[in-house]
Amino acid sequence: MIERIKQNKSLVDIKLTARACQEHYQKQVDSFVIVSSDSDYWGLISSLPDARFLVMIEREKCGPDMKAALAESGIFYCYLDDFYSGNSEDIKKNALFKEMYRWIDNSVHLNVNDMFDAALRNTRIEMSPSERRQFYDKHIKHMTLTIDENGNVSIELKRG
Repeated sequence: MIERIKQNKSLVDIKLTARACQEHYQKQVDSFVIVSSDSDYWGLISSLPDARFLVMIEREKCGPDMKAALAESGIFYCYLDDFYSGNSEDIKKNALFKEMYRWIDNSVHLNVNDMFDAALRNTRIEMSPSERRQFYDKHIKHMTLTIDENGNVSIELKRG
């Protein structure tokens, strides 16, 4: 049973934060799963910026501001309700997509405008704004990804 200072307020939040910090800094635990029906856990999340979190919330009890804060911080959250409704496949799929997008964001950066500018500069080709737009719309805008049998990705520009 958790101690209470006031009759209606427990020390769960502070004890949870203290223990999580202890696990993170002393035992190098880098990931935590938080199951909660309120937003009191935000203090814990913000006190461990290097840790990774999965937050399980109740759909009706977590407001849009908290969901937005979690999303903006790159923290995956899912709904407890989905577990008892049998939507665990969706949870797995959403977690995989979230992690793959995070990996892509951290690994790949390609700005096609910078690429086009560099190609024009390196080839010493000059184009009017309308020629640039036409070339961009025809060849760059419709680029595709090709994946070989080993999983290697290449980018193909439309040449036709």
